[in-house]
Amino acid sequence: MIVNSGIKWLLFVLMNGCLFGHCAAARLTVIYSKPKSAGYQEIYKALKSNHRLMYGESVAYLQDLYNWDHDIEIRVIECGSIDSRYLPDDHVIMICYESLFQKVYDYPAKTQTKKAFVNRVYQNVMFTFWHEIGHAIMDQYKIGTQVDRKTLELLADEFAVLSMLWRNDGHWKDIVMISALHFKSKSTRIAKENYKVHPADDLRYEKMIVLLYGFAQKSYLRLKPEVDSLDWLSISAQEYYLERSDFWEENLRNHVRKDFFNN
Repeated sequence: MIVNSGIKWLLFVLMNGCLFGHCAAARLTVIYSKPKSAGYQEIYKALKSNHRLMYGESVAYLQDLYNWDHDIEIRVIECGSIDSRYLPDDHVIMICYESLFQKVYDYPAKTQTKKAFVNRVYQNVMFTFWHEIGHAIMDQYKIGTQVDRKTLELLADEFAVLSMLWRNDGHWKDIVMISALHFKSKSTRIAKENYKVHPADDLRYEKMIVLLYGFAQKSYLRLKPEVDSLDWLSISAQEYYLERSDFWEENLRNHVRKDFFNN
């Protein structure tokens, strides 16, 4: 069959690029940099060899769920500080080995097997990933543009927690609980830290357990005394969970698959 040059050009554009302003879907990609510090090597190996289970699965899920306006590059690197972050001008998420190391090794007992260590890495790196995705989502859809930096950090926590709970699988609830306990542990160790950018770790812990308990009260009944004692919580945990879920649904509904909030 003979195809003229005009049709050839049209087919090329449709398959490879933009036509009248309409472009192929933006992508999320993950790039791992091998750390120089020996202490981070185990985490690097666990992430690289189990990419599909860890970041790969979440990236595929997010790619399918959201309408991304920009390509997002996720770089797992040594940063020189415990400071994973999203760079809005570059549409880059930097996940620092320093941050991952702090979470993975925030336990008194060492893992006894390679499989157990990989599982610990998986459970502890996910919250950092989803928190930074929250910043990218808020930047992309202009959510939280009028709030201060600490409130923005709490919103990113909230996005991460709710995104995991909405997946409605038991292991995601476990990740939320493990991540909350990390903040509780950190607040005990560094009780007098001056939080210039991030909210206090004990408040981050409290916000997370209220959402968790509000989502699944029967599963987390042991949290009830703590939740009930919180001075800042003026409504029930379930009402708080529903209120925050409504906020995110209102802001995200036009940017996700049409069936997502109807499930």
